[in-house]
Amino acid sequence: MLPLLPKRATISIEMIAYVPPCRQRPCAERLFSVLDSERSDAERATEDRDAALDALEDWLEDFVSVAKVALRDDRQLLEALGIRA
Repeated sequence: MLPLLPKRATISIEMIAYVPPCRQRPCAERLFSVLDSERSDAERATEDRDAALDALEDWLEDFVSVAKVALRDDRQLLEALGIRA
């Protein structure tokens, strides 16, 4: 069996070589299960990040539109916000 490792420890295929042959397959299956779980977590985090960035982009577009109307007479404030008139 694989030694107990911290949750975020790096696990490699080479670790299976240290396991007796009669336990290599269950260890390999567990290893690939953990890798699949980590991959799923990473994909979910990427999807969450992309959704948050999309929402931020929508909000920023609305903000810029409102700022252009509210500050149409004050180009310096628009420039200070980094908005081109």
